[in-house]
Amino acid sequence: MSCRNCRLPSPRCVAVDAVVEHDLVSALNVSGFPEVTFTKAGKILYRERAIRTADELSKMMAFFYYGAAKPPCLDCTGDRQERIPTVVIKR
Repeated sequence: MSCRNCRLPSPRCVAVDAVVEHDLVSALNVSGFPEVTFTKAGKILYRERAIRTADELSKMMAFFYYGAAKPPCLDCTGDRQERIPTVVIKR
């Protein structure tokens, strides 16, 4: 499923440099690098720590954000969701 032409807003993606952003990495409990974190409505839906192809990541995104069928690479995923912690960055 391609979401490029479905007229829905695309999910936002932010890259975090774990070497530089120690506080954010700590607050989000990132344990491996790279880690892709799927979030929605203030909750972490899923953490992907494996190396995935662009097609697999696209299918995961379609599942989490557009109601597509659950891709085979998520067969062992539960329904556990974590709240996104508040991060206070001191300068």
